[in-house]
Amino acid sequence: MCEIHIVGLDHFLQILKAKCWTPEGIKAEADQKRRFYEWLRELVVQNGVVLIAEEADFDTEFLGSVLARNLSLDYINITMPSNEWKTHGFRIDQLTTSYETRAAAYRVLESYMFERVQAHEQSVTLVMCGRNHLPGLQQLLTAAGHQVHPHDVYDCEWFIGRPE
Repeated sequence: MCEIHIVGLDHFLQILKAKCWTPEGIKAEADQKRRFYEWLRELVVQNGVVLIAEEADFDTEFLGSVLARNLSLDYINITMPSNEWKTHGFRIDQLTTSYETRAAAYRVLESYMFERVQAHEQSVTLVMCGRNHLPGLQQLLTAAGHQVHPHDVYDCEWFIGRPE
């Protein structure tokens, strides 16, 4: 049995490059990302995390990989590659077509993320995923006998959401 901390997040927090255009938006985004990094770092250090498993793009460096490198931790990307989506009969652009399609695709994605985490099992792992995946992934990991601790960035006092 492993101890797993799942952080449900808004993906904009992971992207290192600023997405906002206005000076106010850039400042608010940078502040949230700095506080998110500090919050994650504290979570990792206090709990003895040895692996960061992050749902992230493949062609861009995301915050989780930077944190792992800065703390000399193992890192894996748990995002399902597009060719894997196709083997399950889904396309990324279908996620907005209907609730039923999105729910079915999320179940497949969460199973994939679960399998990736299981394959790289460590004593204490931090999983970073979109907050919509937190309940499903928590259920799968708990059913597999892991001690799971969910964390939602929406509960953090510093989180204000995507700046305009």
